[in-house]
Amino acid sequence: RPPAVAGSFYPANASQLAAAVRAYLADAAESANGTPPKALIVPHAGYIYSGPVAATSYARLAPCAARITRVLLIGPAGCGKTHLAGQVAEALDLKFSLNSMSEGASEAHLFGRMLPGNDGAWAHQPAPFVTAFRDGGMHLLDEIDAAEPNMLVSINTAIANKTLSLPFAQAEPIAAHEDFVLIASANTYGNGADRQYVGRNQLDAATMDRFKLGRVLVDYDRALERKLAEAHSSEESAAAADAMLLWAWRVRDCIMQHKLRRIMSTRNIIDAAKLLRVGVTLDSVRATYFMDWTDDEKAKGVRA
Repeated sequence: RPPAVAGSFYPANASQLAAAVRAYLADAAESANGTPPKALIVPHAGYIYSGPVAATSYARLAPCAARITRVLLIGPAGCGKTHLAGQVAEALDLKFSLNSMSEGASEAHLFGRMLPGNDGAWAHQPAPFVTAFRDGGMHLLDEIDAAEPNMLVSINTAIANKTLSLPFAQAEPIAAHEDFVLIASANTYGNGADRQYVGRNQLDAATMDRFKLGRVLVDYDRALERKLAEAHSSEESAAAADAMLLWAWRVRDCIMQHKLRRIMSTRNIIDAAKLLRVGVTLDSVRATYFMDWTDDEKAKGVRA
């Protein structure tokens, strides 16, 4: 929704707001000592009042941010892992790039290719991973658990030792930029396919070890889903969106209860809210969602 208190609680101008936040954090940096907290309760009010206190709290987390440079987001389909990675990059003011790591992805997707230029000379055209590694930025290896395991081993040294060797492009190894951050996302723990995520591979233990203490579980968030449904609804479709949310959550509970190989994702909820907004009925949304369910599954899901 449009900001309701911009210009009163905080500056309405985006650059002025960013400068103010940076100033609060800079002033608080000197007091950011000690063990990083496990949880924070931070005041929320006009920035002139709450800003310095909030910055003092968040500054305590800065040492953690500097230590963690590789993260693996693990969660079900459609819960927002890819979108979350992009938001983190934006919050850290880092350029964001990604690779979709299907089994068909090759080393060239990560390292780039040697291609002829206009003058006929061959030159290295780096892939986004190399650019982020060399120049700084956040790179996402999306759906990493679908990648070919041996191919991922080719970047193990870059991940753990911050050195990337590209002998076909240059003699000297590339050192990682201090602002390079690697994020990966997965639907599984890298142990191979299961009954639902059938296209996943068992990843090499050496690759998984590099993310061992950077794993973050991401799940569906009902509060977020309500806000997203509201954001994609109109005044006329708001009541239908509320009913849709309750139905979607009941179906998800049913899926969990009966261990069905089905998904009710945040993505499904957003799409449903968009359909309701343009006049599609909730009954039609339900019918489309259940289209490929068996009769037994439908009975369980509809009753839910």
